[in-house]
Amino acid sequence: MGIIDWMKKLASPASAGEPATRSGPARTRRENTSPTTSTSPPEENLVNAAESEAPPDLSAEELQSAEVGGLNFMDAITAHQKWKTRLANYLAGTSTEKLDYRQICRDNQCVLGKWINGPGGDVYGHMPVFSQLKMSHGQFHLAAGSIVQLVDEGHIEDARAALRQDYSKHSVKVQGLISTLYIEVTEAKAGATSKGS
Repeated sequence: MGIIDWMKKLASPASAGEPATRSGPARTRRENTSPTTSTSPPEENLVNAAESEAPPDLSAEELQSAEVGGLNFMDAITAHQKWKTRLANYLAGTSTEKLDYRQICRDNQCVLGKWINGPGGDVYGHMPVFSQLKMSHGQFHLAAGSIVQLVDEGHIEDARAALRQDYSKHSVKVQGLISTLYIEVTEAKAGATSKGS
């Protein structure tokens, strides 16, 4: 699977507004979950239930094509996918990092947020998908920060529910919108290149 195919697979949930499963069209989380008989800790099940699509193994040329307009879109997606594990570990008390909800809720601190609020906005801010990404990225960080705050205040069950529901919804949407933006930008570039030749 190449980078465009991977991006298209991730982009499909963003257009439908719902998470997609690996085996079919978009469905709600309730339809995708089944009672678990696992003896794993609840936080581990949360991570295992994530519908994060692992990035494909790519050639050096394909990896280079993931960078467009000053952002490596593949890295931005995988960085946001990793937050689920980071939050689950924090929730389980096994995290080796101290997370600060006041920093996490700020959507201009990560590489993607700096790009959105800087050069990305300058170049792609006119695109509707960019505006959607900016809004959803902010919601993603607010949801992640909220989970950390709930854990810090001892509201573990509320944090667990937020990780499964609100956070997961925003995570899938952000990944899909990053992918959609990548596809639209690269297709526009390809169209401009073919017209110029």
